[in-house]
Amino acid sequence: MKVQNISRNRKHERGISLLETVIAAALMIIGIGGVMSLFTVGASKNMSQGTQASRCTEYAQDKMEQLMALSFSDTNSDTTVIPTYTNTLATGTGLTSGGSVYPSAATTGYVDYVTEGSGTGAAIYSTQQTNSAYMRQWSIVLNSTDSNIKTITVSVKSLQSVVPGAAPTTTLVSMKTSF
Repeated sequence: MKVQNISRNRKHERGISLLETVIAAALMIIGIGGVMSLFTVGASKNMSQGTQASRCTEYAQDKMEQLMALSFSDTNSDTTVIPTYTNTLATGTGLTSGGSVYPSAATTGYVDYVTEGSGTGAAIYSTQQTNSAYMRQWSIVLNSTDSNIKTITVSVKSLQSVVPGAAPTTTLVSMKTSF
């Protein structure tokens, strides 16, 4: 009798048909495909943003090295070009106190623009170009308590934002002494 009860209960149970399984699998694949495409877009934008942030740091370090290589008393080297134009006829600012690292207060002689060409490398200009990718600004401040120390601040900002929000920026600060 127990055998008949078990078999009778199984007759009323209904399993999942092959058609229902195929439809469920198709819906899952469509859903996963949509999520994967979002993941791919997000990952590529994140990578591009990271590349821009790395470039900002690299260009800030390059400018800081260029400025630190100048003589403490240099007042006429043109630092808006690479290599630095240094001689008695140069009309640059050298390490003269001045400049600003605020994008809205760019000071001539204390700002340059980096463009990135495809396969040609970066080019530096003293004025903004249509294909400028980064703006580098620097300021030089003579220490108020010790005239043998200058504080050099370099800030680089990406001019092309990949994602909504603030574009990548890097700021470096260093001190240079006269001895």
